[in-house]
Amino acid sequence: MASFRVALSMLTVCGCLRPVTWTSSFKKFVYLVYSVIAYGFMQSVMLTHLVELMFHVRTQKDFSDIVYIMASVAGGVCKMTMILLNRKNIVTLLNILRREPFLPVDEQEMDIKSRLDKIIDMNTIQFMGAIQITLLVGWISTPIMEGKNRKLAFRAWFPYNYSSPTLYAITYLYQFVAITFETTVHVACDTLFSGMLICIYGQLEMLGHRLQKITEDEGKSVIKCAKHHHQLYVSKVKFFVIIYCRYAANVNKTFQVVLFFQMFMSVSMVCFSIFQLSQTRLLAKMVENFMFIFCPMLQIFYYCWYGNEVKQKSLEVSDMIYASNWISLNENTKRTLLMIMLRSTFPMEFKSAQVMSMNVDAFMGVCTIYRLLFPLFHRFNV
Repeated sequence: MASFRVALSMLTVCGCLRPVTWTSSFKKFVYLVYSVIAYGFMQSVMLTHLVELMFHVRTQKDFSDIVYIMASVAGGVCKMTMILLNRKNIVTLLNILRREPFLPVDEQEMDIKSRLDKIIDMNTIQFMGAIQITLLVGWISTPIMEGKNRKLAFRAWFPYNYSSPTLYAITYLYQFVAITFETTVHVACDTLFSGMLICIYGQLEMLGHRLQKITEDEGKSVIKCAKHHHQLYVSKVKFFVIIYCRYAANVNKTFQVVLFFQMFMSVSMVCFSIFQLSQTRLLAKMVENFMFIFCPMLQIFYYCWYGNEVKQKSLEVSDMIYASNWISLNENTKRTLLMIMLRSTFPMEFKSAQVMSMNVDAFMGVCTIYRLLFPLFHRFNV
């Protein structure tokens, strides 16, 4: 599973996905304990922000100071919960890519897989870099500007007075580790889902390559193409466990709740970051708020862009068949190809909780909302 090596390593560090080589009972138990501690750690982070929001927020600025970071933490908890609940499904989806008919069978298909593997890993590294730059600005600027006042990078409640230098350093370190841990969950989950979308796109490319190789003497190959195409569609899931898998549908089923929360949390983060941007005059804070706008937008962009790419590619299957050597095939083979063409008239579409489709139109709609909100906040500030 080279195409997911970075994302899977992050999930392992976060306690979400046990290494496949850890098969002994002792190692399983150790990792289970680690997962419980990591999940409790995430919950404790969210609790500090929630208590601060409920009991210590007095003004609109106080509210905006905490909501945008709390939305990010809540999104991280949601993603970690989803991964823990669907861990078996995720492992199954990853293992399916290592079995027929999803395995590449010739050099051209290997080239397709290698090219898309590089895109998946590059997206993971770039996204992690963008988030770490965002956090780095906040972690460095806060001690410089507010260190004397013992102000934390993000508002949170703690059951003790951290005004002393030692307690302030410990609390600041705790928040640093907690937010870094939470952002790692975000990066791993987002790139895992977008990576699976890229894999589906690659499978459709491989299918097109195989359709071009069908000849009169290879009647069985068109049956394999039909099965390959069918296994990318409908799935059946019962009690969070895959009964039988049709890849694209089960990816959508596994991640649809995350998609819904991601859209909601990203909109909240961007809206309050825009408000913060309209209120501040400090360059460091402006850069930090701008990055807090950019990162959620990048998350939504990954979902919508690759969801749109898969949708468009699935609609091209009919054109792939038409461009093949179908004229020289026998009647039975042509009927099989016709069935594939009929199925391809219904695109592979990924939805956020069966409400919003993940495509470029949805992303542009979200951008339009932000474009309308910014003048509103600016007018309110004036």
